[in-house]
Amino acid sequence: MDRRGHGMVSAAMFGLAVGVGLLAIYIASPEIALVYLALGAVLFVVVLWGFCARCPHRGAGCIRLIPGVLASLLPARKCQPYSPRETAGVVVALLFLLLFPQLWLIASLPLLVLFWALVAAAAVEIRVAVCRGCANIYCPACPR
Repeated sequence: MDRRGHGMVSAAMFGLAVGVGLLAIYIASPEIALVYLALGAVLFVVVLWGFCARCPHRGAGCIRLIPGVLASLLPARKCQPYSPRETAGVVVALLFLLLFPQLWLIASLPLLVLFWALVAAAAVEIRVAVCRGCANIYCPACPR
């Protein structure tokens, strides 16, 4: 599998993990699930703006495809080191997506295990297969 395949697989696994978290919340409270979904969507745009819009692969060259295309719709940004605010925005977004559903996931051990298995698999896929050959030297995950 090439880097684009690995990029799409890792994005799909992370998206599925978020979906599992959303399901766990929805079972207990559809209203809170809607809040998680809405805030997750807003924070996804924060990641696109703060991180993806600076990537040299944005647009059709993005190995994750959909985020790259969406980032290309945003105003062009220079590929340069990420500011502390941009890094914080990405960290807050990821922490929210990962930690917010934990209270509901703990109530269902199978969903909790599935959630973290998908997150771990996506993280390994990204680190081992996606980051190799990436031209974004400013990415914190870039293997320099």
